[in-house]
Amino acid sequence: MCTDGKFSLWLYGLVLLLLLGLTTCGGGTRTTDTGTTDSDTTAPTVTFRSPSSGATGVAVDSTISVVFSEAMDTSTITISTFTVDNAATGTIAFSGGNTIATLTPSSNLLNNTTYTVSLGAGIENVAGNSLSTTSWSFVTSGQAAILDGNSGYGLAIFGMDGYE
Repeated sequence: MCTDGKFSLWLYGLVLLLLLGLTTCGGGTRTTDTGTTDSDTTAPTVTFRSPSSGATGVAVDSTISVVFSEAMDTSTITISTFTVDNAATGTIAFSGGNTIATLTPSSNLLNNTTYTVSLGAGIENVAGNSLSTTSWSFVTSGQAAILDGNSGYGLAIFGMDGYE
């Protein structure tokens, strides 16, 4: 399994591109074939998350993204409702017709640390249907490369137990 994050980031990008083209429209009212209108009463769900639940070796400079089953009311997705523990804060951006929320941490995550991401009460789609609260965890990489200032080449990789 690749743990340096490069494959995960590549796969994440590919999935996001596919989802941008396949996202469904959701929310509000819609006109039926008979010309009447009905309301969206379907609660949104999380269809994809990155890093994935239980992921290990996640790069410390990763963003945290969720893909929803339908367009969301972005005013309900804030740092208070889209949280990451261990004092990780940042900014949230939306894409894919407001079906994708990406939290970009304001600084790198800590090495070899378990993070729990929570989507709390109050998150709604554009029709006002609530997302069920959900959470998942991932672990960041425990290694950092040390570079030789003279040559620019890596000298050693330090893990939690010293030289490897």
